[in-house]
Amino acid sequence: IENPKKPGAYCWVWSGSTRVSGDTGSLPMITPPPPPTFTATVGPTFSLSFENVHACSGAPTAILAVKNNGGDDLESLNLKIEDLTSSSTLYAAATSNAPFMGTSGECPPGGDALPPGKTYFAGGAIGAGNSGHTARATAKLCTEDNLDGACATKTVEFTIP
Repeated sequence: IENPKKPGAYCWVWSGSTRVSGDTGSLPMITPPPPPTFTATVGPTFSLSFENVHACSGAPTAILAVKNNGGDDLESLNLKIEDLTSSSTLYAAATSNAPFMGTSGECPPGGDALPPGKTYFAGGAIGAGNSGHTARATAKLCTEDNLDGACATKTVEFTIP
């Protein structure tokens, strides 16, 4: 039928939304074009868990374990750690490229990309005086530097020791 919003252009209409009247025997049979294809973009697959808090340059630092469950290296990270008890941001870093540490005892920044199937660590300073508070870490990880490529975000809540 003619598109009422674009004279001279035609569109398909679902038969369930129309009522045909009159003689349709002289109308030509037209094979509709195939529907457009859709390719979903899937972000990286990873798990995030709280590992520990230890001092880095004298500052309590929350360390998170990150396991790459996908098929691509994870290259960049943006990490935010919030104190939910006091409604404050403890750590909000700029984008970090190759931010991962090989062990949970190291101190950020790291220097590695995270290959598929491996578990590395990332972290941020959370300051003192928050023991017993509930915190939330939000990690955005991407397959390319500068938070480019395919990205995914995960959160984990933990109690600050």
